[in-house]
Amino acid sequence: AMIKADEDALAENSQSQVTETEERKEENAEYQKGISNLSEAATILKRAISVLRKYYSKISAEIKAEAEGASFLQRDDPAPPSTWDDKYTGQSAAGGTDAVSMLEFILTNTQAEEKAAHDDELADQHSYEDSMEALKTEEASL
Repeated sequence: AMIKADEDALAENSQSQVTETEERKEENAEYQKGISNLSEAATILKRAISVLRKYYSKISAEIKAEAEGASFLQRDDPAPPSTWDDKYTGQSAAGGTDAVSMLEFILTNTQAEEKAAHDDELADQHSYEDSMEALKTEEASL
């Protein structure tokens, strides 16, 4: 009866090792896919921020040049319609560059999410290794 119990425990232990290894491989594959997506998103965001900064800098320079009279084209501002109440300011306070700060915010969150994923993966791997060590120790004692 003792031998049967040991054989059953050994079979269960072996099955646990196989199951945990398969689960760990699946978790790691999902982690790799997630990190790839986060990394790609961060690259795209950095590129978008760079392009928008250049664009806004160019627009800002053109507006400054126009304000200093460097433009040869003289234009009169059209009279506002009678319904105009002159209270709308749009994004003028932010210089129209709020899109850049929004993208920077998203980039920061993406990088934080990537770091959290790395930390979680490390913890999961340590947990798996500890579990495998315990199972192998138990297997050796049977």
